Amino acid sequence: MTISLNQLTETPIPEQKPVDWDNIRDQDLVECHEDLVPASLMPNRILVRPQYFIQKLRSALSECYVRQGVLNRLVEAVKMLPDNNKLVLFDSWRSLELQQELFDRFRTELAAVHPNLSYDQLTKKAMCFVALPVANSENVSPHITGGSVDLSIADSNGNLLDMGTGFDDTTTRSYTRFYEELTEQKIQITEKEQKILNNRRLLYNTMTSVGFSNYPNEWWHYDFGNKIWAWSKSNGSVARYGQASIKFRWA
Repeated sequence: MTISLNQLTETPIPEQKPVDWDNIRDQDLVECHEDLVPASLMPNRILVRPQYFIQKLRSALSECYVRQGVLNRLVEAVKMLPDNNKLVLFDSWRSLELQQELFDRFRTELAAVHPNLSYDQLTKKAMCFVALPVANSENVSPHITGGSVDLSIADSNGNLLDMGTGFDDTTTRSYTRFYEELTEQKIQITEKEQKILNNRRLLYNTMTSVGFSNYPNEWWHYDFGNKIWAWSKSNGSVARYGQASIKFRWA
C-alpha cells in the first residue's frame, strides 16, 4: 500500500463511536493461538521502551511482547513513515497481575483528586483510561490478549513527535480527536496545535492503514485481533485473540 506523507498528515481522523464495554465483551471470539513474540526482535526502526518497567512497577517486564500478527502489522506500519522516523513502543502485552496493579494505582490516584466519590464511582471513572482486570479467558482487558500496543513516533534525531500530551495522560486532551474537534468547532488553533494535529493524524492513519483500530480516549492505544478491535470494525469481524501468556522455547 502506497500512501503519501501528505495523505497521512492531512487526512482528518474520522468520528469514533463511544466505547461500550458491554458490547465489546459480547463480541465473538475464535482463538487463533498465535504466540506472543518479543517486540525487540523487530527492525531497527521500531524501538522498545517499556514504560511500566522503567517506572519500576512490580509486575512489569523489560520486554514488550505482542502477537505475531501484531508484529507483522507494526513492520508494515513503520515502512509507511517518513525515512528515519521510528515507532516507539511504550507498552503491549500485560499479565493479569500488571493490569490489576495499574488499575489499583490509577483508582488510588483518582481517590486523592476526588475524595467525595464512592468506590464504585471511582472504579467507573478509572475504567475510562484503564481496563478493568478480568480473570476470564474470553473477556480479559485488551492488553492481556497481546493485541494491544501503546506507541508513538520519534523523528530522525530520536525525539518523540509532539502529540499534545504524554503517554498515559488522563485529561480530555489525550482523546484522539481532541484537536480535530477544535477545528470542527471553528476554534482557532495555534501553529503548534496544528503540528500536534498533523502528528496524531500521521500515527492514526498509519496504524489504521495496516489494520489496527484506535481506542478513542487515548491517542497512543491501538488494537488488532482482540474484542475491542472486532467491535470497532463494525463489519462482523470476529476476535481472534483472547487471554495470552508467554511461552518460553529453548533451542
